Amino acid sequence: MKLLFDNDPAKAIESGRTMAVAWFKKLSEDAGQIQHIHSFMFRVMAAYWSAHHLQVSLPAVPSVIKFCDLDSGVIALAEAVGKAAAQLEVIDAGYQLGTLYTSILPPAIRSANGIFYTPPPLTRRMLSMVKDAGADYASAKFLDPACGGGAFLAPIVMEIVAALPVTDPETILTHIEAHVQGFDTDAFGGWLTQIFVETTLKEYTCPVGRRLKSLVKICDSLSVDLTGDARFDVIIGNPPYGKVKLTDTVRERFSEGLYGHANLYSLFIHLSLNLVKTNGIVALLTPTSFLSGEYFKNIRQLIRSRAAVSEVDFVSHRKGVFDDVLQETMLSVFRNGAVENKPVSVNEVTIGKGQLQLTHSGKFNLSSELTAVWLLPRRKNQCMMIKAMTKMTHNLTSWGYRVSTGPLVWNRNKSLLTAKQSQNGLPVIWAESITPDGRFEWKAGKKNHMPYFRRPESNPVLVTVQPCILLQRTTAKEQHKRLICGYLPAEFIKRTGGVVVENHLNMIIPSAATQVAPEVLNAFLNSKTVNDAFRCISGSVAVSAFELESLPLPKASKLNGLSMLVQQGASGDEIERECRRIYRLK
Repeated sequence: MKLLFDNDPAKAIESGRTMAVAWFKKLSEDAGQIQHIHSFMFRVMAAYWSAHHLQVSLPAVPSVIKFCDLDSGVIALAEAVGKAAAQLEVIDAGYQLGTLYTSILPPAIRSANGIFYTPPPLTRRMLSMVKDAGADYASAKFLDPACGGGAFLAPIVMEIVAALPVTDPETILTHIEAHVQGFDTDAFGGWLTQIFVETTLKEYTCPVGRRLKSLVKICDSLSVDLTGDARFDVIIGNPPYGKVKLTDTVRERFSEGLYGHANLYSLFIHLSLNLVKTNGIVALLTPTSFLSGEYFKNIRQLIRSRAAVSEVDFVSHRKGVFDDVLQETMLSVFRNGAVENKPVSVNEVTIGKGQLQLTHSGKFNLSSELTAVWLLPRRKNQCMMIKAMTKMTHNLTSWGYRVSTGPLVWNRNKSLLTAKQSQNGLPVIWAESITPDGRFEWKAGKKNHMPYFRRPESNPVLVTVQPCILLQRTTAKEQHKRLICGYLPAEFIKRTGGVVVENHLNMIIPSAATQVAPEVLNAFLNSKTVNDAFRCISGSVAVSAFELESLPLPKASKLNGLSMLVQQGASGDEIERECRRIYRLK
C-alpha cells in the first residue's frame, strides 16, 4: 500500500485508518457490515501476529464471530496496517489498533457501548498511581472489568514480569494466569486483548512451547458477584459510559449507588467496590460528571462510605485524547475499606505529542457531607478559587432563589408553536435569546424555533409570569463562559402577558425576600470569576439546576459593593475586579 509507506508506523496506521473509515462508510449499517469489520480486523491482527514471528498460532477467534470475504485492496490495506503496528511497543500498538477498530464501528454501536480506548500515556500514569497507592505487582491479583483492546492488561503483565523475582518462563506464565483477569461483553474486543497480552509474553511462551491460557472472560461484568479470596487486590480500567436502561435485577443490585438515570460508568464504580478486597485498590478512568451531578449523589456517598479517595488526576486537554468524547475526564484511585476523610492528592495532567506532563495542584479535603459535590481544582490555577469556595457556606437557596428547568419541551408541543402571534399567543423564550455578554434579547432565529406559542389553557404551568434570570443549560467546556444568563425583566412580561420558556434554559426564580437583587445576581453569574468557580464543580456540557444550587456562594452582604457598581452602570472590567475581590483573588 503506497500510502502506508511511512517511516513513522503511527502515521502509517493513521493513513490506513482514514482509508478504512472511508471504505466502511460506504457499507450499509446491518449485520453484514459488522462481519466486514471483523474480517478486516482479523486480517490486521493476523499480519500483526505474523510480523512478531510468534511460533504458536493466532489465538482462536470466539465462535460467535462471523467473517466474510474481502476484496484484495482491503486485504492489502489490513495487512499493511498490521505490519506497521508490529513496529510499535505493544501498549502503543494496542491503542492504535483498538482505536482503528472503534473508528470503523457504526457510530450507534460505539456510542451505545461507550467504547473509547485509553491513550498509552494515561495507561502508564494509572499504573504508576496504582503503585504509589501501595499495590505489589509481584503478588496482587488484578482485574480490568472492561478490558476490550488490552489497554491495561498487557501493560499490567509487563509490570508483573518486571516485579517477579523469578525468570523461569513456566513459573511466570502460571503466575500471570492466576493473577490477571479481564471481563468484557465484546467477544472481538476480548480477542484483541488476548493477542496483545500474548505478544507481550512471547519470550516466555515460545521457550515452553505453549500459549498463555485465556485471561479474558466474555461476560456481562455487571452480573459478576465474587466473595472472599475470589475478589481482587486491584481493579483498574476505563469503563464504558453513557445512560443505560437497567433490568429490575441490575437496578436492585446497584440500588445503593443509583439516583434517577443510570450511567454505565457509575455502575462500574459500584461494581469495582464490590469486587475488590478490603484494603484493595480501585483505579478508574472516568468522566468527571460524577463529582457534582445530582444523578451521581448516591455513588458519591457510596464511594465516601466504603473507601478513601487517595489521588485524582484531571486531564487538561481532551482534544486528541478521546475523540468524540464530550465530557472532561479524570483518573481516580480509591482504597476500599479505608473511610478516613484524609486530604486528596490532586494533579493536572496535560498530554501533548504522546507525552504526559504532571502538575501537582495540592491536597484538598472533601466535604463531610457524603453526597456533596467534590470541590477539587481541575487546574493548578484554580487552587486559590477552591480555597475561597471551601469557606463559603451559602448558595442560591439561602440567597432566596430557586432553580427550575424551562417547562416547554418543544417537540412534544409542535402543534402549539406558531410563526405569527394570535390573540392568545405568548412569546417562546429560546436559548438564543440570551446573548453571550449576559443580556436578554428576544429572538427565535434558529431552525424549528417558532416565536409564539398558543396559550395552553389546559396546562398553565407552561406559562411564566414572573421576572427571573434565564441561564443556558448546555454549553461546551471550551467556551469562554459556561454560565450564560440574562435577566427576563418585568416590563417584557407585562407587555406580553407572560412567556413560555423552552427546556434548554434554566430559570433562576427569586422569592419575595431575596437577599441579592436579580440584576446584581445576573452580573455576578456572568462574570469570569464566577464562571471559573463553576468550572471547579461542573464537568459535563450540561449546566444543571442541581449544580447551580450546589455552587458555594459568599454571604449576600459581600455583594454590596457589586450592587452599587451595577446601579451605577459600571463597566465590565470594574464588575470583574469587584468579583475577584469577593473571592479574594489577586
